[in-house]
Amino acid sequence: MKRAVLEEMMGRAKHAFTLQDYDTAEKLILEVVKSAPKSAAPRILLGTIYGSQKRYEEAEHYFNEALDIREDLPEGYNNLGVIYRIQGRYDEAEHALTRALELSPERGDIYYNLGNIHKEQGKTVDAVDAYENAIRQSPDFILAYNNLGTLYEKAGDYQQAISVYDRALEKDSNHPTIQYNKGISLQALERHDEAEQCFRAALTSRPGWTDALNNLGISLQKQHRLDESGESFKEILRLDPNNFTAQNNLATTYMAQGWQDQAQDLYRKALEKNPAYSRAAVNLSHIIGKADPGDSGLGELEKLVSANPDSPELVYQYALNLMKAGKYRDAEEQFTKLLKKDPEEPDYYRQMGLLYELMGQPDSSRKMFNTLLEKDPSAQDYMIDLAEIKERQDKHSEAMNLLRDYIDLYPSDYSSRMLLAEYALKHGDADTALQTLHEIKKDYPEDGAVLAQLAKAYQKLGHKTEAIEAAVDLINLQGSRANSEDLSALNESLSLYEQAAGAFGDELGEAWAKNLERLGAIGSESGEEAQEEQYDMEITDGYEEDLVPILDFGDESFFLEEEDSEDDEDWEEEAEEVEEELDELAPSLMNLAGDAPEAFAPMERPSSPAPSPSAPAQPQPDAPAPAPAQPAPQQQPQPAPQQPPQAPPRRLRPSPNINSRRPCRLPSLRLRLPRRPSSLSRHLSPRLCLSSLLCRLSLNKLLSLRLRRPRRHSSLNKRPNPRLRRLNSRHSLSLRINRQRLSPRPTCLR
Repeated sequence: MKRAVLEEMMGRAKHAFTLQDYDTAEKLILEVVKSAPKSAAPRILLGTIYGSQKRYEEAEHYFNEALDIREDLPEGYNNLGVIYRIQGRYDEAEHALTRALELSPERGDIYYNLGNIHKEQGKTVDAVDAYENAIRQSPDFILAYNNLGTLYEKAGDYQQAISVYDRALEKDSNHPTIQYNKGISLQALERHDEAEQCFRAALTSRPGWTDALNNLGISLQKQHRLDESGESFKEILRLDPNNFTAQNNLATTYMAQGWQDQAQDLYRKALEKNPAYSRAAVNLSHIIGKADPGDSGLGELEKLVSANPDSPELVYQYALNLMKAGKYRDAEEQFTKLLKKDPEEPDYYRQMGLLYELMGQPDSSRKMFNTLLEKDPSAQDYMIDLAEIKERQDKHSEAMNLLRDYIDLYPSDYSSRMLLAEYALKHGDADTALQTLHEIKKDYPEDGAVLAQLAKAYQKLGHKTEAIEAAVDLINLQGSRANSEDLSALNESLSLYEQAAGAFGDELGEAWAKNLERLGAIGSESGEEAQEEQYDMEITDGYEEDLVPILDFGDESFFLEEEDSEDDEDWEEEAEEVEEELDELAPSLMNLAGDAPEAFAPMERPSSPAPSPSAPAQPQPDAPAPAPAQPAPQQQPQPAPQQPPQAPPRRLRPSPNINSRRPCRLPSLRLRLPRRPSSLSRHLSPRLCLSSLLCRLSLNKLLSLRLRRPRRHSSLNKRPNPRLRRLNSRHSLSLRINRQRLSPRPTCLR
């Protein structure tokens, strides 16, 4: 098959591969591989096509075959390393890429692939070095910045990741993946306004990107812009109605807005799309467990667990609801399963200890709590949960002792002190309650729950003025924060407080306490945060770029080397005839060139016809040079140089603009260049000037000069320069020159 055809097929195969038309690319390149058994580049491309189709064994075969042909190909080692990495053969992959770097140490993409191997092996330092080397060698290689940033992100160094992304954005400020990953790191640092800008920038470059829309919605929700957040998730569902992640996140937004029924429906729809989607199942279990689960709620939770048996969080929620419903044996069974899967999780021991306390097994409970402290010495807060159980069991003194012991360990803890004040007030110890609440108020002066408890304590002690003052402080604090529903409660409470100020009687005690409790719930900062964190949204992970095969083969001429050897026999068959023709034609060209003073003289029409292009030229005696019009004074004309029969030929370099002439239909000079330019240069003198030749020729007569390619000289041991092989064609290269377009300035062949 002709080399030009193979080159054209190779180009079409590359184009098809770029368009991901792998079948067409494979079909084309297989023909090239078959016709070029000694070419490496087609095998590199074929292996890359198979790698993209996950046909790794075939890809490995052709990469190795290419390296058998040429052992100095960095492309082959690089792509082979990528295949090894996909298969988990990291040592072989690292060895292949190291060899590729030895052959081509300036290639940033090879350093990048080596960094990916180190990253997967957990060699963070080596991966950072490889990515930095990739950036140093190729400063515009965005993929290296991206994966270096995600490496820092996974290590929890978000600020360093942002710094790397900023370096990438200096090279390409509109790169959507870099903007997206920078937004992920900003979200982790809770810089949600900046993250929002990054996600919007990513969407500007890549409209309709659902992952960017998803994380944009989360950033908006964190900024309490719930309506905008919901619109972002709705946009995802318009683009992809089956996107269960968007359904889960939209449901979580509805929960933040207080729309529990709509949220519950969306969680169920997400689970219909993907029954194994544990995040939606856990969120739904929170809603079910928030109310009294009952048998129907527990039945639904059991179905969720059956569909997601590998979700420890869902099983954990199911066990908690079983414990809440009083089904202690079933709860014990679920917690036991969890402990078998993860015996190092401290929270499982905490809940088992509480469960055994409810079951009346104090020894088992104490054993679990001791194990808990062995796993996590800082988990002393189990005493607060245990105190609540003791209080429900009417073991008030034990509950108070547990709380005091914990406060001794952590004097500034909010929850334990609030619980101590509540239990003290409940059992008539108002002095202890007031003392504790005043201490808490110093640390949390704007906490509504503290003010509400203070008002209750003063009411309990009959301190009317102090109770009213505490209630007024509470109203002033919450009036600016409350929504329309809370404002209605505030108005009702204000009316009650006015009545209480006039007649502080027992008949208002119940309403007083009720409204204080409602106001305290509004003002409790920790209560709001706990409820917000209960429902989980799914943040889409950052993107890592991967798999960078090399298709840049440098000098494309090398991949069809064997085409030069196909015609060796033809060269030898034509050897003697071609050499004879050139020996005879070369002196005639020299005679036509003549001396410089006659360079522009018109040439007379020869009396004999021009030789046929198909017949060998016959030797002709040199014609006598025409006498000059006036002899040059004091100068003898130089005789034409005579070429010795065995003298080595002189070299002639083709002019770079030899193909720039436009073809015409007028009489022309036809030069047939040989396949190897070095052959022509051995037989022509560098004194030959194209313009001199044309002026000496008769422009009224078509003269055809045919130069056939000679056999390779036995003294030539080296191949021609590969950059000149494009001129090596078995077809003739014609030069047609219009006599009317001749330049007056001579152009020399050098």
